[in-house]
Amino acid sequence: MSESRIVAYVRSPDLLAGLKAVAATYRARLVHSGEAISREAALHDPTLIALEPASADKALHDFNIAKEACPNAEIIVFIDARAAPEEVRRLFRAGARDVLSLPAAHDQLMSAMGDAIGPGPNGEVRGFVLGIVKAAGGVGATTLAVNIAGHFANPPRGKRGDRMDPLSVALIDLDLQFGDAALAMDISPRKDVTEILRNPKRLDTHFLDSILERHRSGVHLLAAPQTMVPMDALDAETALSIVDVAARSHDLVIVELPTAWSDWTGALLRRADQLLLVSSAAVRGVSGARRILDAAAEMNVEPARWSLAFNRLNSILDGNDIIDQARRALGPTAIGSLMEDPAVRVAGDRGRMIWETAPTTRFAKDIRPLCLEIMQMLEGKQFPRVQRSVTR
Repeated sequence: MSESRIVAYVRSPDLLAGLKAVAATYRARLVHSGEAISREAALHDPTLIALEPASADKALHDFNIAKEACPNAEIIVFIDARAAPEEVRRLFRAGARDVLSLPAAHDQLMSAMGDAIGPGPNGEVRGFVLGIVKAAGGVGATTLAVNIAGHFANPPRGKRGDRMDPLSVALIDLDLQFGDAALAMDISPRKDVTEILRNPKRLDTHFLDSILERHRSGVHLLAAPQTMVPMDALDAETALSIVDVAARSHDLVIVELPTAWSDWTGALLRRADQLLLVSSAAVRGVSGARRILDAAAEMNVEPARWSLAFNRLNSILDGNDIIDQARRALGPTAIGSLMEDPAVRVAGDRGRMIWETAPTTRFAKDIRPLCLEIMQMLEGKQFPRVQRSVTR
């Protein structure tokens, strides 16, 4: 099959980064021009043209130029969300493949461009992407991420001895400077994310599989760098490609994000199917969570994608009224409240999941409803292999 070629006449840096990430996923060649399209433009017979007109009233004019120059190319137009419905209808009547409002979410780009140029070499994305975001350092986000991953990869048995079918789970630790998911899982990684940073063009399903570490629970871990690397060593295009490739071969992809944000953070926040904000009920945790939610809103992250988990609660100091106040101050639905449990520290010191050392302890009891909520999210998204079948 010949290589797909995309010509992008776009001005927005975020849109360009999203187009590059999708092009990389589909192994398509992307050529970018920051100028407005003109009749003198040399388009060289592309498969797809991405147009971002300077204004909605110029959209049809630019579309006609592109259609005249490349009558066989599919054309996707990106216009301001405030454009009149009649402008959108004109574009569709003229033959536009799709018309997307700005800012365009990653899943919208994947769907629109996938329909236009066909599926990539690795097949369609099948996995549910859960982003783990820390409200502050020390809230136990890594502990939660590891134990959630273990719960789905090797589901613990219930009181009646039954359990859900295991899922294929990838845990991606993108805390580039202080990620310790490997330590929490007692893994000494032979390879880590720096293998991708050295040569991001090699990234595909087979390459990713070669650097994933397999935990005894069945979780596949992409470890954070074992040495300190700059946050800007990773860019949005590569970060999105890592997640997309992982989602092609796993049912559930859990991405742990760093406390310090960089240019690529917003792209991943918009890419995730759901975001779990881990916080404490203390003032410091709630304040940090509020800042994160406000910053994410400025990055055009949909509020509906957020869920809350309050971790390391003190049964004496963190009463129900304090937790309720924290919930009201933050807004998103709280799907987990987990008490401080000495068994978690013991398990962590041994590099074990709670399911391996103390499956009946308080933390294990508290995390089960949280995992049930996540399972319902997977089912709600209708991912093909995710089903709550029960085995004995």
